[in-house]
Amino acid sequence: MDRRLRVAIIGGGIGGVALAVSLHKLAANVAVDIYEAAPSFPDIGAGVMLWRRTWEIIQALGLADELSVFASGRIEDGGHTMHMRKSDEKEAPTTEMVQSGGMAFHRSHLLASLRKHIPDSCSIHFAKRLQTYTRSLTGDIQVTFADGTQATHDLVVGCDGVNSAVRGVLYGTFAEEAKNAGESSKAAEYASKVDPVWSETVVYRGLAPRAVLEKTVPDHPAFSRNALLLGKDKHIILYPIAQGKLINVVALVSRQASEGTKYGKSWIREATNEEVLREYAGWEPLAIETLAAMERTDLWAINVVPTLPTYIGDGVALVGDAAHAMATHLGAGAGQAIEDAFVLASLLAHPAVTDEILPHALRAYDEVRRPFSQWVADRSRECGLTEEFNVLPQTSDPVLDLQEVVKRMRELFSFLKETSAMADRHKAVAMLEAAVGK
Repeated sequence: MDRRLRVAIIGGGIGGVALAVSLHKLAANVAVDIYEAAPSFPDIGAGVMLWRRTWEIIQALGLADELSVFASGRIEDGGHTMHMRKSDEKEAPTTEMVQSGGMAFHRSHLLASLRKHIPDSCSIHFAKRLQTYTRSLTGDIQVTFADGTQATHDLVVGCDGVNSAVRGVLYGTFAEEAKNAGESSKAAEYASKVDPVWSETVVYRGLAPRAVLEKTVPDHPAFSRNALLLGKDKHIILYPIAQGKLINVVALVSRQASEGTKYGKSWIREATNEEVLREYAGWEPLAIETLAAMERTDLWAINVVPTLPTYIGDGVALVGDAAHAMATHLGAGAGQAIEDAFVLASLLAHPAVTDEILPHALRAYDEVRRPFSQWVADRSRECGLTEEFNVLPQTSDPVLDLQEVVKRMRELFSFLKETSAMADRHKAVAMLEAAVGK
């Protein structure tokens, strides 16, 4: 094309940074600006899992050796063993499940490493909260921020999380257009996609130092592998991060019949260990000792994005949680954001992409990434229900119940080994080339 494609990345979290880095590595014809609403890059969160699918992308970007330094876990073909136990029994039955290989990170370490690869040519703007965007008479996308400033781009990519302002404008516009066309039911459906809804789950997140746990549970299973502690309507995910010095603790509690409602309280707040321990009263000692060892416990309400009919609009695309914020049960949210970013960057990097061809690139992105990421979100939801004994019927035999859960979880996790993010990228590029005759 005669000039560089101008891309505005709204949001500087994992999806936004991954998109900027991917564009730098793949696309010489793209000018990138990152607009972050906060005064600096956010570092909210604790542990992050990257499974085999996503690690293919990390390798393709040439970042595997660098990121491996901060990771716990491995990607080898044999995968790794997850320790599982039914912890709401005083004498907890246990078993093991072999998972596809994965790498666990402290979120801040992963983001800091990725940010090192944002090139100097990428302009980064802080304290820029998107207010709206419009298509100008000249065909550009005019972006307006809450401070009154504006910027002009060819493409706006919403990487701004579950409360995405970009999604709000996109689906608000769809709703208004449908209303003006007299399609009231369609307008209401579009309007329902603007705001996230509660998944019915809250999560107590924290980090337990290995040095503390060694004093009370010297042979703790999470020292060497992922561990999953299961019970009715609750479960705890444990895995080592920071090269095994910390155990990431994710303690989930589901409030039945609340799915799809609006969470009326603060989504994130500080909690106490005593509060968590009350939720898990009656669980086996290993679970209680683990929860008691957490340093700084936060409660997060897990909100999700309703299933969207499209991730794209006129000069607009959604990436990561802005498009498909999902339940945490598969540990796949960060990986899906990186996969979105890489596939979109691969399409934008194609030499055929011009202003006129851009809509074809966005359609290829939507047709490949939307079905898969929504399928992953559905599996993640089912995984949580399965782990909390709300899918398979319980019997009087907790050993048998645990075995049935493990059997279904193997099926739910199987896609991590049986599918390929690089294959999805090739599919999207082939779709673009077929559309434009290249």
